[in-house]
Amino acid sequence: MLVELAADAAAARLHGPGSVRAGLLAVVGRGAPSTALAMSRDAVEVRLRWLGGERAAAGRPPGRAGYALAAALALAPALVSIGVVALGVLAYCLSVRPA
Repeated sequence: MLVELAADAAAARLHGPGSVRAGLLAVVGRGAPSTALAMSRDAVEVRLRWLGGERAAAGRPPGRAGYALAAALALAPALVSIGVVALGVLAYCLSVRPA
C-alpha cells in the first residue's frame, strides 16, 4: 500500500490529484478485471481518501514535534536500562564493607 501511495503522490505531482483520482475511479468502477489493481485492490478507499486531501490524522503531532517524540520514545528503554544498572552498581558498592 505504501508503494501505491508513493506512486499516487508522484503521479499527483505531475498531473494533479484530481486526474489520478479520476483514473483510479475509472479502473475501479467500470468493470475492470480483478487483476487490474493487483495487490492494491484492497487499498483503493485509502488511496482515494489520500488523493482527496483527507490524510491528516487526528491527534498526531505536527512536523518536527513528531520526530522529537519518536526520538524520545526510542531512547527511553536505553535510558531506563542505564539507570537500573547504575542503581544496581551503587547499591552493591554501598553494601560492600571494607575488610
